[in-house]
Amino acid sequence: VNIFKKDASSDKNDKIIRYIPVMSTVDEYVLSGFHLNVDGKSYKLNDAFPVRCVARETHEGREIYCLIPNVAVVSVKFECFSSDNRVQKADMVRISSKVKNIKEGKGEFALKLILDTVLGETDGHHFYVKNKTAIENETIHRRFSHDSWFLSKNENASMQIFFQGKDVTPIDFVAFANFSTLNTPAWEPNMQNYRTFDTILSYNNSAFSVNWIPKNLEPEKSFDEIFYMAFATGDASPKGALYMGPAKKNEVDFLKNAPTEKKKDEPKVIELIEVVPEVKEE
Repeated sequence: VNIFKKDASSDKNDKIIRYIPVMSTVDEYVLSGFHLNVDGKSYKLNDAFPVRCVARETHEGREIYCLIPNVAVVSVKFECFSSDNRVQKADMVRISSKVKNIKEGKGEFALKLILDTVLGETDGHHFYVKNKTAIENETIHRRFSHDSWFLSKNENASMQIFFQGKDVTPIDFVAFANFSTLNTPAWEPNMQNYRTFDTILSYNNSAFSVNWIPKNLEPEKSFDEIFYMAFATGDASPKGALYMGPAKKNEVDFLKNAPTEKKKDEPKVIELIEVVPEVKEE
């Protein structure tokens, strides 16, 4: 998320661009990413043997192509757009993934996404769900029958993620946990309800993973998985709920009223200018 941030000591016409990460930006290795399970075998979709990946810039954002030779082709498209047709600045991203079977025979394919988030680690709570509940401990939500979105926020920015509405595809479950709980060889995490987000080896390191429903594919057949993200800066509320479908006014207002631990003497965020997922060329 790139924003304009104005220092109180600067001229009123001067604008300082500040980058606010919503995911971990550790450079040594990739923490967030997609995973593909094929007939019980899991592949992390990065450019490491046997997976081959390339990324390209598109008019709407970015697109990543991953090839697992003789197994599958996966493409992930990030399309940035505005939730309001009257505003040009992008504040939402549509993430669509396509999985194609290139095996000689049919197989079972399932997609998973792990995102190492950072916003909630400096807030009073790591995550919130649509029904206004703060997620304080590791937990799993299955199928999102009532909680169509969740929120990660702090005083600088907010990130809202949607699993219902528009053309969103059904999920199997979403897990909220410490990153070390999710980043294991197991396809489904070993969750202990009401365990805190802290572990002996990893303190205050919240993340979430999304597992989509497994699909049986014949050779050369494919399926799509789709979800949306919305962003806002400072005290502003993400407008994704209004774009994705009907929402009660108090549900939207909750984003403004959710408790946040404020820090003193911070410059004020005044305007969102763009939301573009950062993808490095592999």
